[in-house]
Amino acid sequence: IRLLQPDLSRQDVRLRKIRLQEPDRKTLLAILNNFKSQYLSMVQTYNDAATTAWALQRRTDVQPLLLQRDSLVQSTRDSLKGALSADGWARLDAHVQNEKTHMKIAAKEATQ
Repeated sequence: IRLLQPDLSRQDVRLRKIRLQEPDRKTLLAILNNFKSQYLSMVQTYNDAATTAWALQRRTDVQPLLLQRDSLVQSTRDSLKGALSADGWARLDAHVQNEKTHMKIAAKEATQ
């Protein structure tokens, strides 16, 4: 996946906040780009199936997509934990936990 220059600048600003060493930063970028590619493919596959189902006046079950998404998130997290240095993982995890304190989720999503 190719990022446009404004996307790269925004991404670079966000990554600087984590204060990773250069090898960890490169590893993080590679794993996140892989995640993004897989995620976009997964969503596109679901959207194509939903569009087809809609045309046939059928519903599409979103549950398999949610399970697949959760599995992708977990495998990406595991990959990051195994590939980053101990310091890099600690910094990234602390950053993610801090960001989570500012997030809100829909009630329906929270019960799954």
